[in-house]
Amino acid sequence: MTIDLPMFRTLVILLTVTSAVPASAVTCYAESERYTRDGTAYFDMGAAPRIPPAQQRVFSGLAERLEGEWQGQGDALYCKGSQSAPRADSRRFESSLTVRKTGEMVIRIDEQRGYSDEASSRVTHVTLAIADIELLELDAEHMIAIEKYRRLGMNDVSNLWEVVHELRLVAGGLQYTTTRYVNGLLSSRDQRRLQR
Repeated sequence: MTIDLPMFRTLVILLTVTSAVPASAVTCYAESERYTRDGTAYFDMGAAPRIPPAQQRVFSGLAERLEGEWQGQGDALYCKGSQSAPRADSRRFESSLTVRKTGEMVIRIDEQRGYSDEASSRVTHVTLAIADIELLELDAEHMIAIEKYRRLGMNDVSNLWEVVHELRLVAGGLQYTTTRYVNGLLSSRDQRRLQR
């Protein structure tokens, strides 16, 4: 049996590229699971559920494990266009994160992000305070936290933002995904793969 070397190389490249695509494909303007579940009640801004003391200790321990400097790459997806004709704009970026435990129950994440097609970098700050978030999942290795807030948009219209933060420690690294929904519909997603 002979192997066609150029065909073999092409197959390896295709497999490598397709394996980098996330298993769950992202669909622009897809409904948030919570919006689908709750309907119009989704827009009610109640207080975040109280976290039991045992989970508070797990949160504090995970915050300590996350503390430090992290570097790596990420992929950003931004939804553009109308709901009837959505367009997904994908971009790759370099990410430098600083994670700090700034209080007993507070994690602060500072990110400096650089895109290859831009000369400047962007800086963002995220504060995950246990009193202001809802924890969907939490253990010693990862958490999924949701924050909801209102922000004025175009023409001073109030929009409801739901931001899902997933932080997962994996084999000495950190996977950090941020998914944003505006009024219950997917607006953007950032996926980062980082090392200390």
